[in-house]
Amino acid sequence: MSSWMPLTAHVDERVPGTVLILGPTGAAGGLAVQNACALGVQRIIGVGRGAADLARVAGMGAETVELTGGKAQDAKAIAAALDGRSPELVLDYLWGTPAESAFEALHSIPGAAPTSYVEIGSVAGEDAAVPASLLRSRPFRLSGSGIGSFPMDRYLVQGMAYLQVLADGKITVDATTYPLEQCTDAWNAGPGPRAVLTAG
Repeated sequence: MSSWMPLTAHVDERVPGTVLILGPTGAAGGLAVQNACALGVQRIIGVGRGAADLARVAGMGAETVELTGGKAQDAKAIAAALDGRSPELVLDYLWGTPAESAFEALHSIPGAAPTSYVEIGSVAGEDAAVPASLLRSRPFRLSGSGIGSFPMDRYLVQGMAYLQVLADGKITVDATTYPLEQCTDAWNAGPGPRAVLTAG
């Protein structure tokens, strides 16, 4: 729902041509890629770490950019992937320095195409500096996606819609099941498919 809510809110206005996703290699980020595909987004660019994980994301239909940890270098790589066109929507699961790289990349793109930037997670840091000049250079909307960011009645409506999308098989949730007695193995499973405990 962390990506479904802002995606559907944007689709209510019009289907975005390009969505930039920071952190597509995690469970929620991978669902964001699939959600964007299910809603008809034309171009999805995933920005993250790990060549193998990014290859998996590419298999879902996204173009990928690998982060190096260098803010200026990452900004250039993101800008190159955008190829002079601002994304209509950014879904950010990372924040911190990767967000600052994205801001720099967006600011380097000429023109005044509107961008909606949605902060969802902060695994790369709780703080990110937003350049004032970026805010003045184009229509730029910065918001968050969480329980308090949308009206509860919209959550209920979209929650039911998303259950139908799952039931229709349009989204695949990678999960590995463990019996309850193997909870230690599930806890120590590390990155990858979501660990799910089953009883009985």
